[in-house]
Amino acid sequence: MKVGGITFNPVGAQFFSDGSVHDAELAEDSVIQGLPCARGRAVVFYPHGQLKLAWLSDCTTIDGIPCAAGRVIYLHENGAVLNASLSKRHVFRGISLAAGSRVTVSHNGVLREYSQRLNKDALIDGLPCCALFDLWRYANGRLSRLVLSAACLIRGVACSRWTEISLGRRGALKRHQLLHVDSSTRYRQRVFGVIEADWT
Repeated sequence: MKVGGITFNPVGAQFFSDGSVHDAELAEDSVIQGLPCARGRAVVFYPHGQLKLAWLSDCTTIDGIPCAAGRVIYLHENGAVLNASLSKRHVFRGISLAAGSRVTVSHNGVLREYSQRLNKDALIDGLPCCALFDLWRYANGRLSRLVLSAACLIRGVACSRWTEISLGRRGALKRHQLLHVDSSTRYRQRVFGVIEADWT
């Protein structure tokens, strides 16, 4: 199935009411709106046609942000990076982040959150953080999301090991959810708090 010069897999493709593609799997590597997008992976568009989500087939730099190949990227409606993995070390207004860090960025390029991989379980800001999962920090360095490596009391709430914790910018407990975890599997915390087994 070819739409606008791009070849999609027709199986499972979804369309907007005007017939334009909402989301579909690419049948071949394609350059879409200047971005190298990987075949066999889905791309998603906003209603006005701007690319919203894609898997990059090659490393590429968008508005100065070096984005890694083989990872999913989310874009704002203006085409700016919303969420991506860094292909190399990058500095956001004095905050130096290593290659592989996942970042969430505002529509005008301001860092909002970033991921961090721990080498081992660690006590951070008084919370036992599990190294099986990436933890997330706000741009000011405060914890945003983590998975507990041990039971503890957080803001008066008893939380057990393997509980995923979401914290507000001032440290308030926003959400907590017990995960079903296989301790022999290495995990990472993907975009927007979605947990998946590591495939890299």
